[in-house]
Amino acid sequence: WHLPTSVRVNELHNLREELGRERTMKQEQQAAFQVQSRKYEEELQKLRRSNDELRRKYEHGMHSNHSEQFEVARAREDLARERKMRQDQVQEHQAQLQRADLEIRRLGVEIQERDEMWRQKIEQRVKAQQLEGEKVAQEILRRKEQAAVDKQSMEIRELQLRLRDAKLESE
Repeated sequence: WHLPTSVRVNELHNLREELGRERTMKQEQQAAFQVQSRKYEEELQKLRRSNDELRRKYEHGMHSNHSEQFEVARAREDLARERKMRQDQVQEHQAQLQRADLEIRRLGVEIQERDEMWRQKIEQRVKAQQLEGEKVAQEILRRKEQAAVDKQSMEIRELQLRLRDAKLESE
């Protein structure tokens, strides 16, 4: 208490405000707890009523239990039939998929065979065209050679004629 009075008064005032806030917070918590408690109580009452109703239904249903068991058995049979039918459908779909897969493989092999056949035909055509090209080239070469021979023959003949003319002139 060595602080000045004004500081002590301010501290006392701050402590009172803090205490007021805590009281308000505790009151709010208590109110929320009461609201929650009422909700739980209402839920508990609903559960008790539901439990009582189920107990009455159970006691009433004891005599009708045989018909319910029959319905359950029939439902199980229906379910078993439905499962069997779906299982059969799945097996049929799997068989269809296997058949389709085999058909796809067969077609793949057929396509490969056709591709090979066409590749061979194309190779044969290319070879034939190459041979034909070589024949044409040989023919062109032969004609050029023949033309050269013909030209030389003509030149020789021309020279022979000149020689003869020159001989005739000299005689």
